[in-house]
Amino acid sequence: MVGEIDSTKVFNTFVAGLITEAGPLTFPENASKDELNCVLSRKGNRRRRLGVDYENSGALSAVTLTDAAAAAQGLFTDVWTSVAGSGTRNFLVLQIDTTLHFYDLSVSPLSSGKKGFTQSISGFAASGATDVGLEPITMVSGRGLLFCASSKLEPFSIEYSPSGDSITATQISLEIRDFDGLTESPVITNDNEPATLSTTHDYNLQNQGWNSPGAGEADPTVTYFSSKSVYPPNSKQWWAGKDSSEVFDPNLLTKFDTGNTLAPRGHYLLNPFYKDRTTASGVSGITVESETKRPEVLAFFAGRVWYMGVDSSKINGHIFFSQVLLTANHAGRCYQEADPTSEDVAELIDSDGGVVVIPEIGRVRGAIVKDRFLIIFASNGVWSISGGGTDGFKATDFQVQEVTSTGVTGKESIVVTEAFPMWWSEQGIYTLLVDQVSGQLSAQSMTQNTIETFYQDDIPAMSKIYARGQFDDASKKIYWLYSTVAPANDADRWRFNAILVFDTSIGAFTPWQISNLTNNSPYLFSVFNLQAIQTTDRTENVIDSSANTIVTDQGAGTENSVVTDVQTISGNTTFLKFVAIVPNSGAATNTWVFCEFNNGDFLDWETNDSTGITYDSYWEMGYELFGSLTKKQVPYVQLFFNKTETGAAGGALTAPSSLFMQSKWDWTSSGNTGRWSELKQVYRLKREFDTGLITDERPGEDVIVSEEKIRGHGKAFQLRFESEDGKDFDVAGWQTFVDQTSNV
Repeated sequence: MVGEIDSTKVFNTFVAGLITEAGPLTFPENASKDELNCVLSRKGNRRRRLGVDYENSGALSAVTLTDAAAAAQGLFTDVWTSVAGSGTRNFLVLQIDTTLHFYDLSVSPLSSGKKGFTQSISGFAASGATDVGLEPITMVSGRGLLFCASSKLEPFSIEYSPSGDSITATQISLEIRDFDGLTESPVITNDNEPATLSTTHDYNLQNQGWNSPGAGEADPTVTYFSSKSVYPPNSKQWWAGKDSSEVFDPNLLTKFDTGNTLAPRGHYLLNPFYKDRTTASGVSGITVESETKRPEVLAFFAGRVWYMGVDSSKINGHIFFSQVLLTANHAGRCYQEADPTSEDVAELIDSDGGVVVIPEIGRVRGAIVKDRFLIIFASNGVWSISGGGTDGFKATDFQVQEVTSTGVTGKESIVVTEAFPMWWSEQGIYTLLVDQVSGQLSAQSMTQNTIETFYQDDIPAMSKIYARGQFDDASKKIYWLYSTVAPANDADRWRFNAILVFDTSIGAFTPWQISNLTNNSPYLFSVFNLQAIQTTDRTENVIDSSANTIVTDQGAGTENSVVTDVQTISGNTTFLKFVAIVPNSGAATNTWVFCEFNNGDFLDWETNDSTGITYDSYWEMGYELFGSLTKKQVPYVQLFFNKTETGAAGGALTAPSSLFMQSKWDWTSSGNTGRWSELKQVYRLKREFDTGLITDERPGEDVIVSEEKIRGHGKAFQLRFESEDGKDFDVAGWQTFVDQTSNV
């Protein structure tokens, strides 16, 4: 029997999201035990997600790609910001295999914004590289340019000409100073003066500045040998032996005791991936040191281009940074401008380029810039590079910090938010925090106490490697694309059918899944940010000082308004778009299309076949104890809905809602226990609609309230909510009436 109601509980902020890390007696407030395809609002309500479909008024690409390219080649998007130095000109760069396509992000629909130019990456193939379109390239914007790199490509930059509406691509040849030199053969100590000049010692002396100071001047190495019958050691600089007449005197040099300290090196500039010391010095017989791979990670930080991620046993931990980019020519100058072996100007200055070596770093997989930090993500951890003080990075003053030993699974899971980055690792999803006292970074798991079981069990390990994420500045949410089916090797790496959403404002995870059509279903492969501000060209009438439109007399009583083209700044309310491959029955006729979650019929891919496919939206409460482990009843539940209907048309409601509810008692996992109720419709309109108006004395009611009786009793209580095909829901909350008196 039911006693008197002794308590009520209101659920009006049920937006803590999915929680899998809780026990039957410790489930947190406002969290779901299971859910799918819901949108949480920081206002406290939750809605059904819209269906994914082609962008409004969009079109399929005119360019096609083969089945093989769609399944296995590099498919990627990135945004080229501040193109040609304009803070409001942004291009989407879409990589399809070996071709880069460009779209003006200010154009709507975006498919209409495709530029007339493309860029092939094949011409930048590194020596010996094959299938250069296999991997997505890395792109980064800086000084109005776009910088591109891949392990199979020589780095290159792209410059846009607004006047010609064209682009120019230029290879970047990296150079560093040779601070290493050669290992002496035969081996000698730094202060040894050999009687014969080996190839290695000849090069090392020249690289230490033992060169003729100018035309007509004697070679100091020859002068030294003529005087001493031995060759100079590696510990001395020849110009230290000049006399008062600026003439080199070997006898004077020998009076300086330099011990066995190695003299400064670095006179010669070398390509770090092809060290041809013979060409640089003229000393013959030196073996070229070459690397087969090139940097696959780029960043633009402190006004410089940074290159890293060379898959090499020798230079894997080398982080190359250019001089400050005064011109595009500085992009490859990863060296100090002054010759360190020079007598007059040898000092390192703040704006110089160079190399940061992190010996213990593993495979570098990504890098982002946040505030004063360059944050480098590797397979075995995360490192930061920053200025040594508060003035930012300088070649003369910087520090390197290992932030965490928790590495990253795939570079494209790294997402930068308004606060700090988040990334996917083998252990979970992590973020970085700044210590308010020391100002240093530290890592924190975002899944350990929330969705770790879901992350480890429901997302295949291979899918974590290829996951792609993007932060939406409008909603403050991160969207990570992934596949619920592990891709086989390189095939179908980018065929995504699921999204993990994280709301940074409320700290909640919610999973989505996308339904597939029976035949030739489109599938998402990338997501990108439209940028908050864009420029739009439009035509306006010209007016005079009295606000009258200026017209021209065309004769015969005909007048035309004088018009002009103006560029305005427009804001977007939604900052994310997606890209999908659209398969076709022909092996070489696949296309791509831009997509949004915009289908109000709650169908995925409806535009593709005019039918689409349904998907389920649901959520289930965690175990609610109502403060005690005594038996209790919940005689009824009162539900509150934000009304979605906007009227009626053709005898049917416009934007109708629906929701089914099921109650469960105690810790049961099957309806066979007799502890589950049937699913019942709980969204009930109490007013009739007629041509968009409510036909009673209370028009415009915005909140729909319904009540549902609950049968059964137990110690723990749950509610499950499910959608109806083709209909919305917008749940503001619900209230339970609880009887847990002794006669229950």
